[in-house]
Amino acid sequence: MKKMFVTMLVVILTSVGLYTGSAPNAEAADSNLVNFFPPYSEIVNTNSILSDLTEEEYNEAIRNAIPMESLMVESAKTQSEENIKPMANMSWVFNNLGPNDGGHFSGSFTSSANKYRITVVQWATDSNKAPSVNYTLVNRDYFGTPALIYGRFTHTNETKEIWNVPPGTYQVMVTNLNDFAISGNGYIDGIF
Repeated sequence: MKKMFVTMLVVILTSVGLYTGSAPNAEAADSNLVNFFPPYSEIVNTNSILSDLTEEEYNEAIRNAIPMESLMVESAKTQSEENIKPMANMSWVFNNLGPNDGGHFSGSFTSSANKYRITVVQWATDSNKAPSVNYTLVNRDYFGTPALIYGRFTHTNETKEIWNVPPGTYQVMVTNLNDFAISGNGYIDGIF
């Protein structure tokens, strides 16, 4: 079971899309990828499912990372930040999430949907930069493909869909892929 868990972690970490596979040697590839993922010390003491991995398993997953792409869905008009959709499976808010802060984890929710829609607003906390942020559906047995959302969205939102998800209890992991702090909020809906 742990081997399958590590394999799924490899899939999730590879889908960040930051590894080009063109590093001249394995050591250079390792050092390039490590900069894009939270260090093990920030994952091990969280309330996430990743805290069950050993440092060796976590680092192995990063070393084996290969990029994957996520599905883009057209954006829609946003609602005000004070009015996050009340019937969503889960909503979350993150403020001033730094590049070295590890991931932000939503609360958990249980659903039997096999398709989800993630809707977010996001921005650089102290500038007008357009951030790149990964939103990943995770639990102890499942690491989804991260939904990479690039852009500054404050007056409109951005939506992505995640398909082929087994029934279960999940969290949304928000990962800052930038060298600056970010803020935002979002919600996830099951689509039946």
